[in-house]
Amino acid sequence: MRRILTTCILISGLIFLSCKDESSSIALPMEATVIGLNGDCGVYELKITEGLDNVKAKVGPSVIDSFYIADNLPDSLKIPGMNIKLDIRKPQNNELRACTTLGAGFTWIYVVRAMKK
Repeated sequence: MRRILTTCILISGLIFLSCKDESSSIALPMEATVIGLNGDCGVYELKITEGLDNVKAKVGPSVIDSFYIADNLPDSLKIPGMNIKLDIRKPQNNELRACTTLGAGFTWIYVVRAMKK
């Protein structure tokens, strides 16, 4: 009985030590400030504050340097002035929406992960 109990404790300890919170170890390479709802597209606009070269490499430059339209931004981060950390990708054609042409045609980014800074 003692041997079984010792084995169970040992196995439980190994399982506990091998599990870790992966979400805290994910590095978000870019930082941005939420500007607000874009009047042309009805989607939130971001100003990239760190990692702009990385953004340009993934999706290309924007009309006004460092300003992008951000699709898939979590609702909890849609607060103008909020500083966030994020990872992005280039949106697929079916993810783009129609916009009016009244304002600047900002480049779109698709937010993969984001969190409050």
